[in-house]
Amino acid sequence: MGLQLRAGIAMRQLGTTAFNCGGAAMRYPPTLIGLFVILLSGCYSGPPEQAEILVNTSPPGASCLLTMQGRPLATVAPTPAIALVDPVAGGLAVSCRRAGFVDADVSLPPYPAALRERRAEIALVPYPPSGPPPR
Repeated sequence: MGLQLRAGIAMRQLGTTAFNCGGAAMRYPPTLIGLFVILLSGCYSGPPEQAEILVNTSPPGASCLLTMQGRPLATVAPTPAIALVDPVAGGLAVSCRRAGFVDADVSLPPYPAALRERRAEIALVPYPPSGPPPR
């Protein structure tokens, strides 16, 4: 026993612990480690409450309306812009308009609720040189 104790003291003098005498378990009690884990878990906020949809038109500068089953959800202007919508909203429609260009309507297919970021790329077609058709 005396030899082991002397070896433990010698090991501590070299900067290591041989028998866990005054080792990490003694310096950081389990309650302190538990408190650290609880505080660290407070940094996680969970899934976001809204999904982001980046609406980009070519050329930029259009005004777009996002709808679901005919009900307006968000308006973005000028593009490119980000619309914030309910993450479970599926089957979205995007309608964009810009002066001098034909109105564009695009449907976005349903997507998994875990997907929080989407992109809608819309190419606007210019009116012919003769101008827009009469309405």
